[in-house]
Amino acid sequence: MKNLEPIPRFKSYQEEVSFWRKHNLNDYVKFNQSSKILYSKNLKQRVTVRFPIEDFSLLRKIANQRKIGIATFIRQQILLLLDKHRDQIFEKAHTKKTPSRE
Repeated sequence: MKNLEPIPRFKSYQEEVSFWRKHNLNDYVKFNQSSKILYSKNLKQRVTVRFPIEDFSLLRKIANQRKIGIATFIRQQILLLLDKHRDQIFEKAHTKKTPSRE
């Protein structure tokens, strides 16, 4: 029986793609045995938001122009806003100066 090689850690997606193009998956994973698959619970939650009719109409118009559903459009916009705030929080956390002890 052949010993399996450990799968390396990759620094980027491109590095991983390059690696798997050059290597055989059979050297790293055993496919002849069944394994137990664990599924995570649904990690999403639903929220209801009410908009004034004029705002809702505008949101629907923009979503239609982009050829996507209104819920998808609203979700995309909220995720963009969250990313922006997440970046700002990350930036603040890494630029804080720690008080010196004198």
